[in-house]
Amino acid sequence: MLRFSLSFVVLLAACDGTEIPLIPDAAVANPNVRFMTFNVGNPDDAEPNYPLRLRNQPYEDFVAAAIAEWAPDVIALQEVLPPHTCEAFVETDAAATCFEHAMREPAVRRLLGDDYSIVCDMNQQVECVGVRTSFGTIAGVAPGAMELRGAQTSPPPGPACNYAAGECNNDLCDAESTISTVEVSTVEHGPLRVVHLHPNATGFTGDGLLYLGTTCRTAQTEQAFELAEAGTPALLLGDWNFDPDNGALYGAERDVFQLHVGDGLRFTDHGQRDLIGRRIVTVRDDPAGFAIDHVVSDFATGSCVVIRAPRFDETFDFSGLAPDGAYTGRIDHHPVLCDLRWD
Repeated sequence: MLRFSLSFVVLLAACDGTEIPLIPDAAVANPNVRFMTFNVGNPDDAEPNYPLRLRNQPYEDFVAAAIAEWAPDVIALQEVLPPHTCEAFVETDAAATCFEHAMREPAVRRLLGDDYSIVCDMNQQVECVGVRTSFGTIAGVAPGAMELRGAQTSPPPGPACNYAAGECNNDLCDAESTISTVEVSTVEHGPLRVVHLHPNATGFTGDGLLYLGTTCRTAQTEQAFELAEAGTPALLLGDWNFDPDNGALYGAERDVFQLHVGDGLRFTDHGQRDLIGRRIVTVRDDPAGFAIDHVVSDFATGSCVVIRAPRFDETFDFSGLAPDGAYTGRIDHHPVLCDLRWD
């Protein structure tokens, strides 16, 4: 399906205050596929009923409308509100996303609408993949249907822990962190293997000590590339929870990434960069300037766009949710939208 390529000219403030322009049009000519990764969670792990999850229904509706406008062929969503979260309590606020949850579709369906076949991970059902029905079908799933445990999910490479509860440390794997695969039969291009990544995150222990989570995350990154078997076109996308350009913090993960991705290697990195080669930050208000949401493939050309200036939700009215506008439930990742050419 032919689409106009995205052509944004955005200014990025460098550390010294100068403005470094992004590459004006790094997208490929005549793109025929559109992919997207979008972490729809937020940083508020102290919220008792909705830790890290979308909790305001009007805001969720706004996000859903934005996704419908972007209309990706394949979309990977991280940190989706799962049904079992709503089943754990009784919501009385009609403006909350768990209100009357048993009478409504799950959040992932509300976010994507009826035009998508949907599967989520087998662990916690918080990492989901949607495939537009006009683009293709998911193996084992009827067109337009939803299987909340339908993605083949690799077991964690270490003992599990609860990240939001502060139970994790360097020796454990967040129980929600996953590597999943989805087999897609596309209408125009044949088979496609989608590998959805949301590996272990850096975080804080219950005592407030920082841990990097390197061991589990590195093993999960290795899992992802192992699952991308040669012979079938593979798309790896998601919140990878590391920046491959930052070897100081993510040296082990970077080494795995660079074994597979780059010039002369099987996979192409579709991440957006500025004119001096820096990755575009994908986390909102991240003082460290990390890009941790990535899309790579072994069949496509072109570059993604990080939708960050203006932010996709800039026009949403947060004033009713927080007096100072600093709503803690605001999504803290920028969507990454990729118009690519599959030849």
